[in-house]
Amino acid sequence: MKYTETEIKVISIVSNSLNVKNIDLQSSQDNTQAWDSFGYLSIICAIEEEFAIDISQENINSFGSVQNILIAINNS
Repeated sequence: MKYTETEIKVISIVSNSLNVKNIDLQSSQDNTQAWDSFGYLSIICAIEEEFAIDISQENINSFGSVQNILIAINNS
């Protein structure tokens, strides 16, 4: 499977934030043990910095999976 540039960046951010190597498009809080509340906040901060976006109160809960992160970035 060939990933887009944005997908590669998001996967890398999540992987680095959680210190987990096997992150892919299906990774989420439900199937990644290290994706706890601290990891969640680390991901959000890194996404805001990398993509120069502000994550609002309305969509802060939308970052529980790689797919949802990509949707949020595309909608910003």
